[in-house]
Amino acid sequence: MSLHLSKKVWGICNNSIFITGAARSGTTIMGKLIHSMEGVEYLFEPPQLFSLFTSREEIPILTWKLLYETYLYEDFFVNSLAGRNLNYNLFDDSSIFQVKTEEEIKSRQIKSWGKQQIEDLIAPRHRIAYKMPDVVNHVPFLKENYPGTQVLAMVREPNNLIHSIQKKGWFTNKSLMNGNLLWPNYDYKNFKIPHFVKNVDAELFVEMEELFRIGYYIQLMFEGISKIDNSIIVSYENFVKQPKEIMKDIAFKLNLTFGNKTDKLINEVNRKTPIIKEGLMEDLPINIQKNIDKLFTSITKTI
Repeated sequence: MSLHLSKKVWGICNNSIFITGAARSGTTIMGKLIHSMEGVEYLFEPPQLFSLFTSREEIPILTWKLLYETYLYEDFFVNSLAGRNLNYNLFDDSSIFQVKTEEEIKSRQIKSWGKQQIEDLIAPRHRIAYKMPDVVNHVPFLKENYPGTQVLAMVREPNNLIHSIQKKGWFTNKSLMNGNLLWPNYDYKNFKIPHFVKNVDAELFVEMEELFRIGYYIQLMFEGISKIDNSIIVSYENFVKQPKEIMKDIAFKLNLTFGNKTDKLINEVNRKTPIIKEGLMEDLPINIQKNIDKLFTSITKTI
């Protein structure tokens, strides 16, 4: 007989908020803003879930769900509400001090909370949110098993996205041979191939120059986003122009309420237009250019 957790646990996991999109598309600031909302418990790029999502085809579905719910609810949610696994590093994007007041934080530290107290008194007023870029192609699987999960996908204009990713150097030969930045990965020749690269494309990916690899990645991310049903799509460019209006709309769609620090974080959104190198898209193979443009247009026309 298969092991599982309670229907209550499934319900809380099913009511979670999943923030995704390509890296460098605004998922970090969006995650902070969602975390600042009333009653939201937030996970910043949880390593365990990256490994779990990317290994899902190798794990029996009931076992996968047990591991997913155990991590999300038992390990994270309960302990977060009890004040046991909060990030107190003031300089981290995921620091609790950036999104919650000291009074809210101290309320969790006034006593040692038992699990039953957490479940009866606190958990019903809270909700799980987590952000994971790069795994958009796994969202249909997640929605199939947790259909109540609300997905918020960030989308950035392709040339701007290429520029921002290129500055990070993630797709250089040096980075891909090291393998510490884009993971989980698999070995091919002397490279650590990122999990989102299809096995049949490994040879092609190795032979590509850096810019082409970035184009390949963006195309995959846009394809994945285009296949997510009933998601909230947010344009990064629109968001930085009118963050308060967009966050009000997002809060309404997610049935959330601004917290004590939400307005402060919104006011900190950088509205300046960054200096972007133009013409990067034009340096990609014409077929990838056309596909990225088509996907971007299809995704953003619903915003």
